[in-house]
Amino acid sequence: MVKVVTNLPVFVALMSSPIVVPIEQFPDWFGALHRVLPIWHMANVSRDSLTTGLVEHAGTSYAVWGLWLVVTRRG
Repeated sequence: MVKVVTNLPVFVALMSSPIVVPIEQFPDWFGALHRVLPIWHMANVSRDSLTTGLVEHAGTSYAVWGLWLVVTRRG
């Protein structure tokens, strides 16, 4: 039961993230939030590194993701 309770929030969070669902299908406020957070940009960087032409404005995603890496880096 503990495994179910701990894995359920992870499953719900990942299935409602812009990694699985296109960000255009989110409400405007939720899409804007994800454009600031690093998850969507991390997915774009992964897609861009594995394919060509699938991600528009990949440079922006690299920049935002890199900024998050620098800001959150520990000592």
